[in-house]
Amino acid sequence: WTIKGKLNESLSGVRKRKLTAIEKLVCGSTAGLIAQATTYPLEMVRRRMQMPLNQKLGNDSVESTLRTLVRTEGVQGLFKGFTLNVIKGPIAIGISFATFDTLKEWFTAKSQGGK
Repeated sequence: WTIKGKLNESLSGVRKRKLTAIEKLVCGSTAGLIAQATTYPLEMVRRRMQMPLNQKLGNDSVESTLRTLVRTEGVQGLFKGFTLNVIKGPIAIGISFATFDTLKEWFTAKSQGGK
């Protein structure tokens, strides 16, 4: 939310008006991409820890699984499958944020007696 909020504020300040739905979508998508890129390595560790015992890396600790993953697959192992997430994730998150912002503005205007 913080990244999206800052992007919304920056863009609306530059434009000197309310953001359009497309601009909100872009801000939400950008925030989603940043969030996914920073959390994806831990998501990979979580997935590896959930594997059946005969396929697990390391033991049940996050640190051990992370070390084993990097040692066996390299740093790129932390980002396996990230390309697909770059395609689907920001779109879904952008739509969610844009929908939320638009509905929030609509309901706020309605509750204040405006259109």
